[in-house]
Amino acid sequence: MQILEQIKYVDKVISCHTLDKFIFFEKLNFDILFSSTYWENSARWKNYEKKFKNTKVKIIYLPYTNNVSSSRIKEKIKAL
Repeated sequence: MQILEQIKYVDKVISCHTLDKFIFFEKLNFDILFSSTYWENSARWKNYEKKFKNTKVKIIYLPYTNNVSSSRIKEKIKAL
């Protein structure tokens, strides 16, 4: 979150404590939602696409990178 907060184009960074992205949209009224192409064809994200279809939200799928683990990145940062 600290890294994202330093990007001048980012208005706000919020930690999610639910998987339901639509709850955050109703609360924050954002216009772009990013996810990985890993999830793009999953039932959950197809449902999100339907829910967001009649809103201003654009869902952008970023390329999934094999062999990159956010858990491993977090472990390395903690080890510093």
